[in-house]
Amino acid sequence: MFRYLVFYLIFASTIFTQSLNSNFGRPFVQNFLPQDYNAGAQNWAAVQDNRGILYFANHNGILEYDGIKWRLISILDNRTAFSINIDNNNQIWWGSLNDFGFLAVDSTGSFYYESLGYLIPDSLNPIGKVRSIKTIDNSTYILTPKVLFRITDGKLNYWLPISKFYRQYVINKNLYVYEITKGLKTLQNDSLVYPNIGIIYPEDPVMAFFEYDDGKKFFATWKNGLFTSSNNEVIKFKTPINEEIKDNPVINAQLFGNDKVVIAGFTGGSYLVDTTGKLIWKLNKSIGLENELCNQIFTDNSGALWLCNNNGLSRIEVNSPFRFFGENEGIKENITFITKYDSSLYVATEDKLYLLSDNSLKFKKIDEIELCYTLMPVGDQLLAAAHYGVYEIKNAKRKNLIVLDNKSCYSLCRSNIDSNLIYVGTDSDLSTLRFINGRWKYEGKVEGVNGEIQDITELPSGDLWLCTLGQGIIKYSLSKDNNRIEHFGIEDGLYDLKNYKMTSVNDELLFYSPFSPVLTYDESKKKFFPETINFNKKENISLLVEDHNSDVWLKKVSKNNSGVSFGRRNNNSSFTFTDNVFNRLNGNNIGFIYPENDDVTWFGTASGIIRYNSKEEFEIPEIHNAIIRRVGYRDSTVFGGIYYSNIKSRFPHDNNYVRFEFALPSFENKKAVQFQYYLKGYEDEWSAWTNETQKDYTNLFEGEYTFHVRAKDIYGRISGEDNFTFVIKPPWYRTYFAYITYFGIFLISIFFVDKFRTNQINKKNKIELEKKLKHQQEIEKVKSEERQKVRKKTAADFHDDLGHLLTKISLFTEMARKNSGENKSVQKYLSGIVSNTSQLSSSMKDLIWTLDSEKDTFYDALIRIKDFGESLFEQSSITFLTKGIPEELMNIKLNMEKRRHLVLIFKEIMNNSCKYSKADTAELSVKYVDGEINITFKDDGIGFDKSNIYSGNGLKNVRMRSDSINTDLLIESIPGKTLFSLSFKNVFENSSNG
Repeated sequence: MFRYLVFYLIFASTIFTQSLNSNFGRPFVQNFLPQDYNAGAQNWAAVQDNRGILYFANHNGILEYDGIKWRLISILDNRTAFSINIDNNNQIWWGSLNDFGFLAVDSTGSFYYESLGYLIPDSLNPIGKVRSIKTIDNSTYILTPKVLFRITDGKLNYWLPISKFYRQYVINKNLYVYEITKGLKTLQNDSLVYPNIGIIYPEDPVMAFFEYDDGKKFFATWKNGLFTSSNNEVIKFKTPINEEIKDNPVINAQLFGNDKVVIAGFTGGSYLVDTTGKLIWKLNKSIGLENELCNQIFTDNSGALWLCNNNGLSRIEVNSPFRFFGENEGIKENITFITKYDSSLYVATEDKLYLLSDNSLKFKKIDEIELCYTLMPVGDQLLAAAHYGVYEIKNAKRKNLIVLDNKSCYSLCRSNIDSNLIYVGTDSDLSTLRFINGRWKYEGKVEGVNGEIQDITELPSGDLWLCTLGQGIIKYSLSKDNNRIEHFGIEDGLYDLKNYKMTSVNDELLFYSPFSPVLTYDESKKKFFPETINFNKKENISLLVEDHNSDVWLKKVSKNNSGVSFGRRNNNSSFTFTDNVFNRLNGNNIGFIYPENDDVTWFGTASGIIRYNSKEEFEIPEIHNAIIRRVGYRDSTVFGGIYYSNIKSRFPHDNNYVRFEFALPSFENKKAVQFQYYLKGYEDEWSAWTNETQKDYTNLFEGEYTFHVRAKDIYGRISGEDNFTFVIKPPWYRTYFAYITYFGIFLISIFFVDKFRTNQINKKNKIELEKKLKHQQEIEKVKSEERQKVRKKTAADFHDDLGHLLTKISLFTEMARKNSGENKSVQKYLSGIVSNTSQLSSSMKDLIWTLDSEKDTFYDALIRIKDFGESLFEQSSITFLTKGIPEELMNIKLNMEKRRHLVLIFKEIMNNSCKYSKADTAELSVKYVDGEINITFKDDGIGFDKSNIYSGNGLKNVRMRSDSINTDLLIESIPGKTLFSLSFKNVFENSSNG
């Protein structure tokens, strides 16, 4: 019981210590899960090369990350990489099961694995899992349970254990090896001996061993915890986590910076302590980690901490001056206001009101207060403008709700002239509260001031400035005789009517909006004008706050950028602005800034709060160069991104499409990284900044080109550039061989010049002959046109004369039939004469229409068919429908023979439908798509037996005529549907189909 009590007291004191030292909150954490990098879950170790690229020993091989994209480098048959290291020559070594080697670079600049397993004596195989790789000068040490290898200049030496090797460490270029049950040994004069550093438990595995504080040594053991050694004396390392690691054994530890130690536990997360043992953080799910089992710890060259976890990777910005408070700390809604009151931090959100006391690590929700917009300390209590009125809060509890006629309250302003008066901006007017008999009471609305009041400022004179939603800005001037209300809008210099807020800077009232420059008011001109000295540079401002030192904090807004900036006030009341350190906050959607004191500033975001402490030392890491990661065309890779040589790549001309992929090893926020590029030989200027990480060039002319790229990191710094030179070869017809060929052709052509000149005379004669022929053709054309006119006139005369005679025959026949009385035999013959006369008349009309040379298009033929159908079915009970005939068919010629057959085919089909189908509806449709004309006639009649298609003369004629004009004929018939479809293929506009 006493042990647990002691643990509780230690833990409680640790928590209190954390809050006093401003280490509460949590650092920025990024988690990378297997689905993010598309490789195995387990990660065992990490290194970083001199370009800034990270490499991880992963379950599926070696994982590579350049800040933009992940790559997996397979080793052997996709074996697990259990260890990884990088030597002084920037060569990456890997260790797997029963094998080890390094990453080599092929001719395209791409990594591939190179195995050194052939160096292992047969007597030692299998060597087992390569647990660790270390380098000292030009030597590489590879440790497995069965053997310790050393490779120097390609030569292999090895040492065998008495039991089993477990881990190895390097301190001051000395190699130390822990051997199970035998203890810690060091390699001296090519022999493993016990070091003179004091005695620790030999049977207790040493999980970590390093030096700190100029000679002190730190041990982390599996069973007995943490120790230090100085002057050959081993003592217990005093830290509050000693009790915890009894149930969460140390699996690894590493010096972090010069004065901190990261200790990885086996089951319950990791710890960050300083070298005196004071706990700084528990690195577990409470700070946002996805996985708490850490296999290895790594610090990148930006000072960030990487945890190689059993499921994924985590990056922690331990050294950052920013701390985040979110859902894990009890707050997650959009922040609307922050203030300090009664030693506690109060935070208003769109949902609730929260407080964070000095001795707490989590926010506490204040009950019965909802939808707060503004907070204002007044005396010994806090007022909160909220949806249901104004709340009075005292001792972290709701004391009272002042209801203002059911109005929502958005802003508060205590009068400096009358301290018992508070102005309240509501959703419909300006109201007032007055302190009467120890309580604030609703006094009423200010007459004449209407609209949603979002911000209120009182001038020393007692006059009020009011920012509204939708009605611009209002000035309310107080007077003994008569109060004056002035409204200001677009015509008075405002840029919009609903987004302005106010703040006083250098005793000057400024009006700002994300859609407007910062404005000042000119009393003499009664207008607003942009403030041009400090703020209206390139961006608008959506937040502007003056702190206790008359310095300013603001949030800039522009088309391509938005972020926080800090302005240090100079002696001349101007400001020197700093924003690069605050660029780390970009992407956090900051909506409120609260400078608490000289050191601490709070930023409200859409998902929590960020705390900035200016006293926490933070050095922005050096920026790496931009890196070209791949160059290729189509599916081919010309350059794989590793150590580009100066040899110029040469692309064939038919592959003059080139893609460049690039990256910047900056890991804070890859979405904030931007790139610029240009292709020398094709472009003269850098491109605009872009977030795109690749660039394509197409249709490049032959010649030499150099692609240049540089980057801008999250802190706004521009990197050094990378470049790649290549040559586009000319096409074969612009090669030297082609020009030699052209010269040979020129010489040969000289030989034929004389012959050519001789041929000119022949050509001249030929031209004269062609002119004569052309003249004769024109004469023949005129004669043909005359014959056509005669034919057309003869056809018309023939139509009139024969038509007149046929009409007489029909008339006389009909009169004879009526006068024949009841003689059925005579009537039969007379009816036959009438029918045949009618058919002869129809055939005669068809013949004359066919002879008409002006009716020579598909469109004319289809109109003829349509008109026939309408005339035919009009005298029946069948409804005849026609879908539009495409006008494009006016441009497609059809010879006389095909026109005749086409019309007769559909006359036959329509006649049969009218006589036998018993249909209700018949339809003619025409489609013209991609050179194919499809003419379809269908009805909903009784159909006919398809097996008897060839039995009737009518259908035989249809088939015969279709074949004669080379069309595809489709006939379908079932009860309720009969369809005839005729298709002309390869028919195009302005063509003749003769």
